[in-house]
Amino acid sequence: MKNIKGFIAGVITTLLVITLITTVFALQEVKTIDVTYRDIKITIDGELIEPKDALGNIVEPFLYGGTNYLPVRAVAELAGYDVDWDGNTNTIILTSKPFIYNIILNISTKVYHMSKTCLAAAQIIDANRKEMEIYDVSEIPEDYAPCGICAK
Repeated sequence: MKNIKGFIAGVITTLLVITLITTVFALQEVKTIDVTYRDIKITIDGELIEPKDALGNIVEPFLYGGTNYLPVRAVAELAGYDVDWDGNTNTIILTSKPFIYNIILNISTKVYHMSKTCLAAAQIIDANRKEMEIYDVSEIPEDYAPCGICAK
């Protein structure tokens, strides 16, 4: 009787181990799919972008099962995210970049433009401009003042 209990315990243990191993390997399924390439284009705010991978190679979006699939790195970086890959956990990691302000400095009048309205106008009419990107308004040179629109 003692031998039968040991045999049954051994069989149950073996079945559990086989089940666990099968489950682990089932998570690593490789699937081949048929996708459709239709020269899908991506625009952001009306501007055509050319998606690229981490090495700068062009990566074409595709259609599968009625859904468009876009390259994560290309789209996320254009949306202002840093992109990393954790191969141990098969995880794409998107991290927000610090906010960047676009400003235009008028070198002759020592005035800066920061609002979208001002930036658009200053880029067209301000011949004495210097464009810069900053992470914090404290980076604006101290001897510059906001224009009348930006000061409001």
